[in-house]
Order: sequence, then C-alpha cells, then structure tokens
Amino acid sequence: MNYTIGLLLTLIIVSKCSSLRELDFAQSLYFLFAYEDSRIPDPLFTAFVNRRVDQLNVICANETLSNATKVFCLSTNNSLSLLLDWLSSDNVYSQKNNTFKYLGTRDLHKFYEQTVKILNKVYKFNSIPVNVAVDYFNTSSLESVNIYHFPLLLTAYINDIKLIREYEETIGKSKRVNVKIVEMLNSLSIEAKNLTNDVDWEDNKEREITRIAMDQCLQRFKVLMKIFRKNFLQYS
Repeated sequence: MNYTIGLLLTLIIVSKCSSLRELDFAQSLYFLFAYEDSRIPDPLFTAFVNRRVDQLNVICANETLSNATKVFCLSTNNSLSLLLDWLSSDNVYSQKNNTFKYLGTRDLHKFYEQTVKILNKVYKFNSIPVNVAVDYFNTSSLESVNIYHFPLLLTAYINDIKLIREYEETIGKSKRVNVKIVEMLNSLSIEAKNLTNDVDWEDNKEREITRIAMDQCLQRFKVLMKIFRKNFLQYS
C-alpha cells in the first residue's frame, strides 16, 4: 500500500529537485566559494561519481542479469570512467571572460546527471532493488514524500555529508561539518526506520499516529539541515 506523509502541505518539506540530490545539496553549501563555474569542488564531485561507480559494480556483479543489462552496465561504467578521466585531466578549464576552453565542469555535471537518469531508468525497468526516488528529492519546497522513501532519503543525505566531511578534512576545514548535527541525523534515521518497520498498516489508528509521528521527523529533519548548512557557511 502507498501511504504519504503530512496533514497539510505546509508540513511537508521534501520535494522533487531539478538536479540530482547530491549536486543540489553540494551547490547549496559551496555557492559562496569560488569553485570555478560549478560551485562544487572537483574532488567532491569525483567522490560522488566514484560512489555511483561502486554501486553500479555491485549491481552488475549479479549473474542473473540479462545479457542486454550487462552490456548496458558496461557501457554506463565506461561513461562514468570517461567522466573520471576527464576530471583528473587538464582538459577542464574554469570560466574566464565568459568563455570556456574545451569542456567546462558544468558540462561534466550535466553529462553525469544524464548518465544517472538513464541508469535509473534501467534499474526500474529491471526491478533492480535501488530506490532511485531519493536521487531527485531535496529539502527546498513543498510536496509529499512516500513514507517508505523518507528513511532512505535520510540515509542518502547522511552519506552525502560523509563524503563532504572527508573532503573538508583534506583541506583542513573539518569545522564546517557539525559532527553533533550528523549524530542527530543518524539518530533520526534510526527513528524513522523504526516507525516504518513497527507499524501495523491494517490498523487505521496506528497508521494515523505513525503518519503524524513521521511529520514530526520531517520537521526535525528540516531544522537539522538548516542548522547544518548555517554552520557550514559560517566557516567560509
């Protein structure tokens, strides 16, 4: 059964975003910093791509996949590898006098988004157990989110923050990442998973209480992410 969270739209804080979640999130943190035309540091973007490659490799190791799917996986892996090679080369130039030489990082982001979009279509077509919905949600405006997606969305953001923290540590800016907020997000993730696992969906009263409880979790998530971002920008 498909249940959604929220009494009113004003209680819902998760919406579909125009770009991938990790890019949208990173851009919201680094927009004050001068990172070429992309607003996202190349090492962090590289970490996002490598994570996608690792996920793809795990899935493609499944011997039950059809030959066509295996060929597609190989093709997608080659596309992502090309992206990584280009990021590590001298062919990416920053914006200068409103012109680009060769290929700008913004073009690489677009190529990455298009590749992931195609990849997610194949995942869904083959019923591969990857929840692609969390790739296209953010915390900026109002739309209901499936009650099963919220714990997965929390996990996705926590994993994004982990990569951001690893990058910040390499440049000596670890204070930007508020560890206490990360711990609170981890606790909230466990709480949200327990809410979805321990409810009797056939009991109307219990289902309603769970939905309201999840609304509270959503509001807390919104506040925690605002605090995290404020703390991050504070150390610019």
